[in-house]
Amino acid sequence: MRFCFLWPTVLLLACSAGLLAETITLNPSADTTLFELDPDFNFGAQPDLPIGTLGTAANLSKSRGLFRFDLAGKIPTNAIIQSAKLVLTVTKTPTDAPANSNFGLHRMLRDWAEGTKRGVESPGGAQASPNDSTWKARFFPDQLWAAAGGTAGVDYLAAASAATRIVGNGSYAFGSTTNLARDVADWLANPGMNFGWMLITESESTAKTARRFGSREHPTRPPVLEIQYSAPIGLPQQPRITAISWNNREASIRFTVEAGVSYTLEGRSDFATGAWQAIATALSLQDGETTLIDPAAVPPQRVYRIAATRLAP
Repeated sequence: MRFCFLWPTVLLLACSAGLLAETITLNPSADTTLFELDPDFNFGAQPDLPIGTLGTAANLSKSRGLFRFDLAGKIPTNAIIQSAKLVLTVTKTPTDAPANSNFGLHRMLRDWAEGTKRGVESPGGAQASPNDSTWKARFFPDQLWAAAGGTAGVDYLAAASAATRIVGNGSYAFGSTTNLARDVADWLANPGMNFGWMLITESESTAKTARRFGSREHPTRPPVLEIQYSAPIGLPQQPRITAISWNNREASIRFTVEAGVSYTLEGRSDFATGAWQAIATALSLQDGETTLIDPAAVPPQRVYRIAATRLAP
């Protein structure tokens, strides 16, 4: 923001805004698996989620993961999303001839419920209760997916927002892509449409692509969404000129200031043209008044402006 005035009588004002850059990391607010082999089971409290294709070429069984992140209150509603990256950790890989494949994150178009079920024996999960998500149902038992496991174009977007190749155990990053960042930006603007992502192997017809992924209940390997964003930090208040004086070729300009704002006095000899020269600066740590001085002012005409910049908190 810059405030301009012509020595000694005319005051003009102009404004501009700044941005505050931030990075935040979030764990899921909900995650679970849709498991074809046990189509009425829920996996909402399972610490690691089976996702991919199980079985043999003659007897395939698919599973798909769901992940949702709550943005409300975590990011300013007027933030600009710069990037988004989801990191998932594979905690278990098949020991017998595992198949590597690309996994894609697909934006969900319809709501679902995490549920609370956890099984003791592999593959985990337990019989669903009302309103749990399962392979058959978004909300067990009677609010169903368009087709069991979800249908592209109805339950989730057919195109993946981000994808990466999954091999063995370890952490894998999805993004950042333009589509992944756009998903987050859309959810920030429309929280009621935040249904998260579905994780699907792009080789569902291939046996043994399934992996175990750490869920939000995992003690050391939960999913992590990293979001970089910028947000307006607010304009400084207009300073009020309280005194202007000239003595022995020295101009003094006194004005009101606010805490956390840096002020720079700039000057030039012509109102319309010429480069601005920085003359003096002041950082205000509290609300009040300050004086900036031009030690070489040359009357009868001198144009000044005050540049005001709010510092990031």
